[in-house]
Amino acid sequence: MVRSGIESIYMKKTGPLCFAMLKSYLFKRYPFSAARHSFPEIRRTLKHMMQEVRFDIIHIQSNMVHNFPDIDRWLEAVVVDYMDAISLSLERRYRWTNQLMEKAAVRGELGRARKYESYLKECATNGIVPSETDRSHLAPVTIEKLDVVPNYVDDSLFSTDIHNPKKEAIVFTGPLHEPEYVDAAIRLVKNIFPALKLSFPELECWIAGSNPSAEVRKLALLEGITLIEEQENVRKHVLKAAACVYPLRFGYGQKISVLEAAALGCPIVLSHIANEGIEFTSGKEVLLADTDEQFIFKTRQMLSNRIRRQFMAHQAQSFVCTFFSEKQVIDQLVSVYDKAAKQREYYEKNKHEEKSGIWNL
Repeated sequence: MVRSGIESIYMKKTGPLCFAMLKSYLFKRYPFSAARHSFPEIRRTLKHMMQEVRFDIIHIQSNMVHNFPDIDRWLEAVVVDYMDAISLSLERRYRWTNQLMEKAAVRGELGRARKYESYLKECATNGIVPSETDRSHLAPVTIEKLDVVPNYVDDSLFSTDIHNPKKEAIVFTGPLHEPEYVDAAIRLVKNIFPALKLSFPELECWIAGSNPSAEVRKLALLEGITLIEEQENVRKHVLKAAACVYPLRFGYGQKISVLEAAALGCPIVLSHIANEGIEFTSGKEVLLADTDEQFIFKTRQMLSNRIRRQFMAHQAQSFVCTFFSEKQVIDQLVSVYDKAAKQREYYEKNKHEEKSGIWNL
């Protein structure tokens, strides 16, 4: 919420939420991404706050909207924040998987996600998405006005010296419990790394990220593989690695882990899926690959040429600083807020004039 600057004005812990989540998922048939953000208490809390304060803007995440059935009647301007186009990821995962049970589960969740996106259209007229890809996917089915406001990278990451010595290692980073990252980590370790090891006998492979799944933990038992979980250690290993490799096969949205790797000055080899919403140019800021053979070839190229690595790392760092720095993104967000507030003001003014006209008659 925005009220003459940024200020945290109310924080409260909620009680057990299992019942609310199950009710939202089983009976209201919301997608799991929304159902797990069901907080009955937040509706009463917000109603109390709005009685005391008139806000300029209410910025709400899309997976929280179902907590507020009266959102379309609020006096304040509302901006719904789509962190990502969830249905797009589910569509890709459905096409990618060959497991019948997984296919059935994903199909059911996809139906719920599409229904929820249509429901959001009835709740608000202003929304933001992180990329043009998300907007083109969501525009036909959801909120009328979608503006692109990308994820931003902490400015402190750009101070890295890309000329620092690198260790002979490749690194993969991300939330290691998410299906697309689990698949990519397994693919890197089993399909790509062994071939690279033949060319670079001392090469190490680091898998770095939070909440690793059981499948990812098993990878750390293999020779040459190291699992890193602590966030500070993740960044330290990205700084040391000769290259970041992102062989994602499905998924959606801007990958903040890719943006951070670029900001930290690590050379990058990634798939078109991992590049989606960022739009690096292959051969300039990064090397793009999709098949296992392409990843092996492109990563060999990157590891074999230190000067090229440094050049591309510098180009990628500059690109991210230009389009994804904190100031750049905040300016875009404030512009969206300003537009939404003016639209709401115009609507209220017309509504008042219509009522005045009726009374004059």
